[in-house]
Amino acid sequence: MTAIPDGNLGVQLLGKTNRIVAGHLNEAGDDLDGATSDVTDNAVMAVAEYVIRGFESALEVDYDDGVTYRIVVTKIGPPDPVTGMRTGLLPNGEIVGYAPTPHQDKGIEDDDEGK
Repeated sequence: MTAIPDGNLGVQLLGKTNRIVAGHLNEAGDDLDGATSDVTDNAVMAVAEYVIRGFESALEVDYDDGVTYRIVVTKIGPPDPVTGMRTGLLPNGEIVGYAPTPHQDKGIEDDDEGK
């Protein structure tokens, strides 16, 4: 659970559903209390924009246990109308091709799995 410093709001990853929710903190400030809102789609999109704008599409996050995670945002163009292939531009300038996937037409907001 992560508290928002300037208020009584927090965000939390729900382990059972793998969704991100936001809501008001309890009095102890260590959990959400009452109604929550699923903000998964907005959170993912906000993090992607944050990484693109502030870190040239790649950000490393260091954890207390010594593990580092790297978040990389790849710009991927629209599918080719004939082949369905997509072209991506990696942060280092490398261009890569992506084959069509069964979920290619689904946006983040259409993912109802786990709700």
